Amino acid sequence: MYCGTCLLQAGTKRIHWRRQLFKMRTILLLFLILFFSCKTEEKKPNDLPEVILADFQSQIDSLFNSVITDDQPGAAVLISYGDSVLFSKGFGLRDLSTKAPITPSTNLRIGSVSKQFTALGILSLVEEGLLNLNDSIYKFYPYKSLEGVTIKQMLTHTSGIVDADTEFWKKWTLDRPATNNDIIEWYRKHDRKDFNPGEKFEYNNAAYELLASLIEEISGKEFSEYIKENVLDKADMQSSLFYHLSRPTHIPERAFCYERDSTGIWNKVDGHYLNGIVGAGCLYTNLNDFAKYSKALRQRTILNTKIDSLLFQPMIAVKGLADRDFYIIKESGSFYGLGWELNDTMAVHGGETFGAQSFVVFEFNRPLTIAIFMNSNSLFENEPNLIDATYRLTDNYIKTTANTVYD
Repeated sequence: MYCGTCLLQAGTKRIHWRRQLFKMRTILLLFLILFFSCKTEEKKPNDLPEVILADFQSQIDSLFNSVITDDQPGAAVLISYGDSVLFSKGFGLRDLSTKAPITPSTNLRIGSVSKQFTALGILSLVEEGLLNLNDSIYKFYPYKSLEGVTIKQMLTHTSGIVDADTEFWKKWTLDRPATNNDIIEWYRKHDRKDFNPGEKFEYNNAAYELLASLIEEISGKEFSEYIKENVLDKADMQSSLFYHLSRPTHIPERAFCYERDSTGIWNKVDGHYLNGIVGAGCLYTNLNDFAKYSKALRQRTILNTKIDSLLFQPMIAVKGLADRDFYIIKESGSFYGLGWELNDTMAVHGGETFGAQSFVVFEFNRPLTIAIFMNSNSLFENEPNLIDATYRLTDNYIKTTANTVYD
């Protein structure tokens, strides 16, 4: 039996213990509330204010819907910032006959934006110790038309060699697609140059086509195979591939290329005879893969840091795209690197081929990437200019949210 005093003392102790437990629970609860409040206030790209982001996405939607209808060739648009994809969407059709729409997984032909991948292939050979940028192309193709020209000059459009690609455009008599071997043969038969190597900048597609052949010559592998193993796979671009008519292969979710004739009819133009040459163009990729590629460039997972830095190193001053009066680069002079046009804050490049156009922006001071791929020749023709307008809207969005999102 317990006496009353003992029970009272025991009850008092239990009350005191409960009060202490309540205080401890209260303190713990306050700590947890404070902790998670602080976590919530951290400003991360993944915590984008939904209303502001939705409004920005709506603006991009409206911009492209104003020039692309659901029954015509269209565009794929990617806008990423760091690890966050702000916008990734397709507009219009990838195949007019089946009415298949363009989506983020649609593979589109990106024209001369492909040149940076050829440049990465050359840099991969440099990294392996199999090539030096100061090596002469004459060492591998001893033709007078290529004498005194370095690999670096080929990459930077300062070689002075005649653009055989342009010559083929003027005249092609064979009843088959032109190939890279035809390019090599042309230089073997001709001995002239347009200007002395290194004298000036003059854009040259055939220089990159020769470089594609050089990659095959040195590596012993087919160009597309070497690029896949040493560039695309390292960026986890599993659906992207180099395609050309001389060695056709299946392209998953392919967007066919179209041009509109004088009567307004869209015609498929994938079979042009120059589409048998690879190196200056011919890469098919999609928004999902290009987002991975952008991330790989920023994290430098394709090449080692020393070699990788050459890609964005200004090599020669050019007017280039500034002549188009693009808003994004017109305020400062531009340079050409290796497959990229550069200024102090960004790298850009456009692509234009038969029934396809593209443009990409890769900023240095901000982790911003913009890619626009189209399966028609409409990108540089629309008003408002789709490139300028997309960049302006994106720049405004990032600046508006800078204090609350990206600090």
